[in-house]
Amino acid sequence: MALFGRDSLITSWMTLPFSPDLALGPLRTLARMQGNKVDPVTEEEPGRIMHEVRLGVDLSLALGGDSIYYGSIDSTPLFIMLAGQMARRGVPLEELDPLRPAVDSAARSVVERLLLPEFFTGFGIQTLATGNTRYNPVSCLGEEVQDFSLA
Repeated sequence: MALFGRDSLITSWMTLPFSPDLALGPLRTLARMQGNKVDPVTEEEPGRIMHEVRLGVDLSLALGGDSIYYGSIDSTPLFIMLAGQMARRGVPLEELDPLRPAVDSAARSVVERLLLPEFFTGFGIQTLATGNTRYNPVSCLGEEVQDFSLA
């Protein structure tokens, strides 16, 4: 079995017009699994929302070698945005208030990442981008532009 942060958040966002409170479950689950330490192997960082969780037989397919992997560029911002959209859609604030610390931590994580000088050299995908400009063409700014065409 696997749980994917981005997929859960996007699916929850899509249900907002029909049942805004349905997204509370995924938000609560992702808040419980939110990063709280620095682990370069799993790319966990304080405030970061996970990319995937794999359990059981699927564990052998897990990125980063652990059951939870945090290397996602979009799960953390989507988490923040979904919480805001839920408030706008009328989910009672008493339901959202317990999520405030997780949203605040996620926002700090995003802002801190935006301020890093290496922001464009692999935001969120260190395992793919480190030392490999092919995964992030913007990281070659200031260097000779490389041709990645298939021709």
